[in-house]
Amino acid sequence: MRGGNGEMTTHDEDHEERELLDAWRGGDNRAGKQLFARHGEAIARFFGSKVGDHGQVTDLVHRTFMTLRRSTSAVTHTVRSFTFGVARNELRHYVHGKLVESQRRDRLQVAREAGDVTAHDIDPRDPELERGDRQE
Repeated sequence: MRGGNGEMTTHDEDHEERELLDAWRGGDNRAGKQLFARHGEAIARFFGSKVGDHGQVTDLVHRTFMTLRRSTSAVTHTVRSFTFGVARNELRHYVHGKLVESQRRDRLQVAREAGDVTAHDIDPRDPELERGDRQE
């Protein structure tokens, strides 16, 4: 529906974006490019305000849009709010991963300082820890 001045209303924009998302999920990459053109910069600013590393911001934006494409969840609000919800979840995964990595490093440091536990004892599946042990 067009407003009195001939411009698209919010309802029209949302309907169009839902159609773009459906088309992108169906394989239309042009539709994905249009969605990215509409929301990519805002999503990058969202991550940029929380993650200092430009490379990480770029990666998180990419993951957000790939998750958006693969998602089979119905959009219950606007595509914009749905996209920000996906971005928030990607940020949570990122922060969780950083926390786990930090805790692993802390355990490794304590073990090395104690001298009676090797990194392999902490996580035998982690080849990086094994390399660290060999360097000592």
